[in-house]
Amino acid sequence: MANQKLDLEEFVDEIRVILASRKFEIYGSHGSCQTVVCDSADEFMSVLQVVRGADGIDEELDIVYV
Repeated sequence: MANQKLDLEEFVDEIRVILASRKFEIYGSHGSCQTVVCDSADEFMSVLQVVRGADGIDEELDIVYV
């Protein structure tokens, strides 16, 4: 994952779940983008579980499966 300065005023707007390459693209409200690449299927499923949990909490979060 790329190192970027944390902006406490920025929120996650969208998460793209890219199944074929086991990665997640996270888009912020100020236009930033970070990518999380998982090394194993277990790691991918763990991150996916967190993403799905966040979907139930934040109604404004868009989760897109690619």
